[in-house]
Amino acid sequence: MSEKMKAVVYHAPGDIKVEEVAVPNCCVDELRVKIDACAVCGTDLKSYLNGNPRIKAPQVMGHEFTGLVETIGSDVKGFSVGDRIVMATSIAPVVL
Repeated sequence: MSEKMKAVVYHAPGDIKVEEVAVPNCCVDELRVKIDACAVCGTDLKSYLNGNPRIKAPQVMGHEFTGLVETIGSDVKGFSVGDRIVMATSIAPVVL
């Protein structure tokens, strides 16, 4: 039996539910984070009210959160299991 977690799943405008879903695998270039706090942003509200062409139902939503690193892909460097992180999507990447 696979592990389960709770997630907010978008199905259609006006149809967003908290559901039990399978815990995703962690790819070699990814971190898996156990979320302990999250925010609801304006895009989430707009998606609920009007839909979003970039969201293909059913899709787990959420991109503003804090949590603890749970799993580290083999190609990821600079993180340790248990590190506290924050996902800040409003910070642009630095291009050198």
